[in-house]
This record gives sequence, C-alpha cells and structure tokens, in this order.
Amino acid sequence: MKTIEYRHRYQHMYVAARYSGARHLISVAVIGLVVTGALLVYCVPLATTRDWLVVPTTLTLASFVEYWMHRGPMHHPTRGLRAVHERHGRRHHRYFAPDAMTFQNARDLHAVLFPPVLIIFFAAIATILGAVLALIWGAAAGGLFAATVIGYYLAYETLHLFYHLAERVPGRRWRWLAFLSRHHQLHHDPRDMLSCNFNLVFPIFDWLFGTLRTSAAMDPRTGERGRAGAIGQDSPDRVS
Repeated sequence: MKTIEYRHRYQHMYVAARYSGARHLISVAVIGLVVTGALLVYCVPLATTRDWLVVPTTLTLASFVEYWMHRGPMHHPTRGLRAVHERHGRRHHRYFAPDAMTFQNARDLHAVLFPPVLIIFFAAIATILGAVLALIWGAAAGGLFAATVIGYYLAYETLHLFYHLAERVPGRRWRWLAFLSRHHQLHHDPRDMLSCNFNLVFPIFDWLFGTLRTSAAMDPRTGERGRAGAIGQDSPDRVS
C-alpha cells in the first residue's frame, strides 16, 4: 500500500472527525511548559552548584531511556507495551516513508505527536521521582530532576515534529538540525529502522552502541554504507 493510501486509511480508522492538530500541539506545549516553569520557579532560587549536577545526569539518563524504548518496545512487541509498538512501529513508520517524511496538514500531527495524556503521565512520574530525590538530596535537586525530564519530553516532541516538517521551513538548513533530520530520515528506511538511529534528541547512545548511521547505502556492488566513527563523520562499513 502506497504511503498516501495508508494515510487516508489511517485518518479514517484512527483520527476522530473532531480532532484538531493545533489543539493537540498546544495542549502538549502548555501542559509541559507550565509544569516545567513552575518547577523551575520553585527550585532555581534554592539550587546550589552541586544541585545543578542533576541536570546533565538526568539528560544522559533520559537519552538512554529514549534509546532503549525506541530500540525496544517501540519497534518490538513487548508485554504490557504492545500499544506503543502498534502506534509507532506499525503506524507511524507506515505514515512517514523515507521519500514521504513531511506531513501535509494539521491532522497529520496525530501520527507525529504522542497522545496528550502522555505528557500528563510523564509529568506525574517525573514529579513523583523528583519528590523521592528531594528526600534524599534536597528539594532543589528533586525539582531540577522533574523539570529536566519534562523538558526532555518536550524536546523530543518538538524535534520529532521538526523532522517531519517540509524542508523549506526555517531552521532545516542549520547544520546540526539538518544532521538530525537526516539521521531520523535514515531511521525511517524499512531496511534500517530496526538497526539504527534510535535517539532523536542527542544521538549519544546511537554513537556509543554503534547504531549511528549518517548516510544510506552507497554502492550495491560493494555492499558499503556510511557509518559514523564519530558524530557527524562518515566511515565506510561493509555490510555482509
């Protein structure tokens, strides 16, 4: 089934007539920004230099969780998380093929963004874990942890949306964003979606675990494709 045909089928089967892409986007942004802002207003005045160490630590942990979820449950049926695989691995990847990565109208946001309820779920989990950390480390550290987790979620949603915007959109030509957009496009290739480019925000763990790809197959006669030895640098890697 061609991508355009699948999109029509998806809209008919999964998207309610009253669905509003703008409302979906705004609700996620408002909830995330309000909660994150409230946490920062509370904890920043209290934070010490030691407390700020929570931010890079949490960003690294969030990047690993993103990588693990994307490489695992989002692409492989997993008990208790089958809906995640169905929505992402089976629907999202059919909705956006490598040669049809951009959405055409606001209703297509249904296939890009996570359901709005997830920002509430993640905010609640982040706040609970932050409260536990506050008991162990201090209130400022707990607040910074929760704010960073929710901020990472918003960064994921924002960048993922950006990768599916038309190339003429301002910012798509910025070097790092262009790299990340190409990085995600390669992941959407059905031949490679189970093996490469699982990080969307920072490709740290793609690099560490050897799943970072920066170019598609180059020569079918030799079986060589581009593989990064360091972020943003290609080196040929023979594929058997």
